[in-house]
Amino acid sequence: MTVYITHEMRGRDISNALEYGALKVILPAEIQVIDNPTQKKIVVDLIEETLKDFGDSDYLLLSGDPACIGICFGVAALNNNGRVKMLKWDRHQEAYFPLDITLEIGSEGDEY
Repeated sequence: MTVYITHEMRGRDISNALEYGALKVILPAEIQVIDNPTQKKIVVDLIEETLKDFGDSDYLLLSGDPACIGICFGVAALNNNGRVKMLKWDRHQEAYFPLDITLEIGSEGDEY
């Protein structure tokens, strides 16, 4: 079980997420998605490599750059047949709780 943190959160205590697995940062805080083909490829390649083994026992902890969050969610869904578990912070209970999402991932040529 791994909790993949989409973007490093410096100075934030996320130890509550350890309940769901070992923590692994996908992108360091200094990396952002910018409108530069080379930079975008670097980011996407890093995300794809980190999430290549994403499976049913893993979670995404969504944080940081919304573009990075979107790419991470898409890659995780593609790698796990449309199934993604994520952790959402509840500020009232001051704890993470899991959300399971299933997307229908179609093959090429499918129309929606």
